[in-house]
Amino acid sequence: MAEATPLSAQDRLDIMALHASYTQAVDSFDPDAYVANFAADGALESSTGPIVGHDALRQVLMRMRQGAEAQDGSQGQRHFTGPAALEGDGERCTSRAYFTLMREDAEHRPYIRAVGEYEDRLVKTDGRWLFQSRATRLLLGKFGVD
Repeated sequence: MAEATPLSAQDRLDIMALHASYTQAVDSFDPDAYVANFAADGALESSTGPIVGHDALRQVLMRMRQGAEAQDGSQGQRHFTGPAALEGDGERCTSRAYFTLMREDAEHRPYIRAVGEYEDRLVKTDGRWLFQSRATRLLLGKFGVD
């Protein structure tokens, strides 16, 4: 059996780009960009169980948008993700990173909505890193959408 190739510097940069792409897609509520970050059978882990596949993930993002607008009159949001701890090889790895979610209320005042941790399983598909699964664990605050 061949030995696994360790994560390269380019793999690490590509995973950083994946994290940035995800946060930008969520913050702009762009469903096409959002699902493009997941493998075809990728899953978002939720309190009710995994949400699997691009069609289901697309619906999650649309519910997030509706929830943000309805809950607090949010005019915008921004995710800030810290550096990820990565373990794995050049084909599969795990990633753990902390995040902060900031929103702006109807009066344009910024506030911290949530602080949490992402726990990911990543897979390289056709030379591109994608989420096989992404679990979110809240440490402070709430999302209000599951």
